[in-house]
Amino acid sequence: MFKDNKYKRWYFDIVAKAQASNRKKKAGKYFERHHIIPKSFGGDNSKENLVLLTAREHFICHWLLTKFSNKNLLRKAQKAFGAMVTHRSFRKLTSKQFSIVKENIGPPPIETCSKGGRAIKGRKDTPEAIRNKRIAQKDKKCLPKARKLLSEYHKKSPEARARRVILHSCPIIAARKSKSLKESPRARAQRERLAEFNRNREYTKTYKCEHCGKQTTKAMHIRWHGNKCKLKV
Repeated sequence: MFKDNKYKRWYFDIVAKAQASNRKKKAGKYFERHHIIPKSFGGDNSKENLVLLTAREHFICHWLLTKFSNKNLLRKAQKAFGAMVTHRSFRKLTSKQFSIVKENIGPPPIETCSKGGRAIKGRKDTPEAIRNKRIAQKDKKCLPKARKLLSEYHKKSPEARARRVILHSCPIIAARKSKSLKESPRARAQRERLAEFNRNREYTKTYKCEHCGKQTTKAMHIRWHGNKCKLKV
């Protein structure tokens, strides 16, 4: 599982030092729970496999794991360390910067969302967000019915054609139809520019092969047609 090198010794020295200090999570002191043998390597959540580390020690331990893991586990160690080392702005963080951010800001507060679960970003849903979720749920219930009717309609059966009114009464289909009919001024201006370009465009002169009848450019006509055409008798 692990290579026997100096990085492995450094890793287990940090872990042993942390275990000997009998750390506990208290107000004013920031610690992070670390799996000595990572779960992706086959470790578990037992007390013997868990240790409290400072943010900087945690950062360094994950870096050390990338130095002494075997080839079959190296990718997992690199992926875990990459999640810690890369900031949202895609700027690489050092262990000192990582510890400052973690110790001063800490984890986000946990608040409940509209359905009683844990919010992803630690904030409550606004009334507008709750309303939009209800509309989305309603549309999801309508989707299977709309798909079934669409498949019947595409088969061009008389029965499906009679149900066309029901199909367009579905809220999600109606919303998609209204959205496709809307046209922004930017799209209209783009279409007008393309039309003007095509009107004033000087098209390349074409040449017709007397043997196969294909219309080609001058270069293609000289290279493949005329006296060199495959269909020449």
